[in-house]
Amino acid sequence: MRRRLVVAVVALVLATVTAFAVPLGVAMTRLLESRALDGLQGTVESLALVLDVTARTCGELQLRVAQVAPDAAEVTVVGTDLLVVATTATRTPLRLGVEEVAEATTGRVGRDVGDGRLAVATLLTTTVCGRPLVLHASTSDAELRRSFVVAWSSILAVAAVVAVVAAGVGAQLARRLARPLEALTGAATRLGDGDFSVRAPRSGLEEADAIAAALDGTAERLGRAIERSASFTADASHQLRTPLTALRLHLESLELAGADPDGVAAALAEADRLEATIADLTALTRLDAAEVAVDLGALVADRVASWQLAARESGREVRTQLAPVPAVLVRPAAIAQAAEVLVDNALRHGRGTVTVRVAPARSDDAEGIVRLSVEDEGEARGLERPGGRGLALARTLVAGEGGQLTVTSGADGTTAAIVLPANRG
Repeated sequence: MRRRLVVAVVALVLATVTAFAVPLGVAMTRLLESRALDGLQGTVESLALVLDVTARTCGELQLRVAQVAPDAAEVTVVGTDLLVVATTATRTPLRLGVEEVAEATTGRVGRDVGDGRLAVATLLTTTVCGRPLVLHASTSDAELRRSFVVAWSSILAVAAVVAVVAAGVGAQLARRLARPLEALTGAATRLGDGDFSVRAPRSGLEEADAIAAALDGTAERLGRAIERSASFTADASHQLRTPLTALRLHLESLELAGADPDGVAAALAEADRLEATIADLTALTRLDAAEVAVDLGALVADRVASWQLAARESGREVRTQLAPVPAVLVRPAAIAQAAEVLVDNALRHGRGTVTVRVAPARSDDAEGIVRLSVEDEGEARGLERPGGRGLALARTLVAGEGGQLTVTSGADGTTAAIVLPANRG
């Protein structure tokens, strides 16, 4: 978390600095360009004033251009038809700008930057050559480009310094923010693992401390609730087991007194089932109930004797078909209780033989999904059916183990199936 937050803050700082540096550089470029043109325009306007005042003939104008033109600029006097009247160039004036000359003929000063030059043109008032004249001056933009380099270098250097300082400060702030969040994450993880004594540390940040206080309150309330629940479960288990033990003793006394052995055996079997149910449900209430690798075939084999005994009381039969399957990672008590509910429903609401199968969910999937199904020859026992005993609980138990419980019905009877992913560990 800390590294991602630091990277995000530094990236934001760099983006912000760039967003300011680039427009500043563009503005500085335009300012330098405007200043360079202003300087050349001042030179051209001064030269135009000299020519307008002192040149009395066309020849004198040509002489004056050669005398007063600055060395750094190439000066040309042209007619509005672009025919050269006078120039300081040793050959035809280079890149005489048509745009700035055309602008000058309207009475405005024509200015242009491009093609490696600065150019300015202005209209002369003298008519000594018999037609309107335009004074055009151009110079290399090498100095301007050097000033661009200096300006951009300065801006980028300042931006780099600001970015480094801001990134350092931002990284420090990000680390300061990340530390309390990491501490809160650790406290929340311990709370999720069942440590209700955990207390989140305080950092001095108002928002983080508010979350820490809320987390502490949650841990305290959950701890009290779990403690009360555990106490109630222990008491309830004890209260159920005490009369169950007494019942077992009475049944054994009846057996010794000559009571019907089959009836006593059936009653003892039901007592065993009830005791196993109490043990399973008590185990499910414990937060530390661990998931273990369970062989569904072995789980069914451990329970089938009690199911068969219950089935014989109603003239029914429970059969098993147990194919080799990989283990599933579940809480054994949850799946045992879900299977108990399905078999009990089949015996109470179904007809005919009850078949408990354990097999891969598909014939082409020997390792991925495991299926425990309970089949009978009766009608559907869906959750909506009045009298459908315990199916909602069974569905919840199976879903809690990462599986799914389905109930389907057809002409041949009803099938309730628990489908679970195999343990790939």
